[in-house]
Amino acid sequence: WRRAARQDQLLPAGDWRVTYFQGGRGAGKTRASAQGLAELIQATPEPADWGIVAPTYRAAWTTCVEGESGFLAALGTTAGEVKQGISRAVAYAHRSYGEIGLRSGHVIYVDSANDGALRVQGKNLTACWCSEIGLWLKWATAWDESIAYAVRKGIARIIADGTPKISRPAAKLIRRLLRDEPGVVVRRLRTVDNLANLSEVFYRNVVARASG
Repeated sequence: WRRAARQDQLLPAGDWRVTYFQGGRGAGKTRASAQGLAELIQATPEPADWGIVAPTYRAAWTTCVEGESGFLAALGTTAGEVKQGISRAVAYAHRSYGEIGLRSGHVIYVDSANDGALRVQGKNLTACWCSEIGLWLKWATAWDESIAYAVRKGIARIIADGTPKISRPAAKLIRRLLRDEPGVVVRRLRTVDNLANLSEVFYRNVVARASG
């Protein structure tokens, strides 16, 4: 991943609480977030608890966990390998109750922000990936009550991603991260920089049309 990634897709060094990958569709922010979470886990020798939160539970599982740029891919495995019990990294992935167990002992809890991220509330998380935060309907409950207090162990870091649009349900949260929140590093990703991984037809008919 580090040989293929752009510099703006990598987690920053130093002391930070939140890294926010902001970019348009196809900019590579999901892959950056998934790989970032995987790197933090692999750099933590003792088993710990982690989180993945997306707007809906379906999005969390189908995109963030099993998606082409999701968490399982970042670990070098697939949903098929996990189901067959042949994944070298993942021992189990239970969609029915939102839990992934790694063979190293780490546990990842998967949750929906639109439900208030109640599944991670009260947990002792070392880090959490918060996907598409601009679309979170119950962002105040999910971010300020559930996640902020749950991410409190070890490095205690949050990886967030979202699009630049501010006409979103969680516009206030986005403004906080961009302007007011302490300990936030903003990574601005551009779709045009990720063309090597995108369809030329998609760029020509969607991205180029939206330019300006």
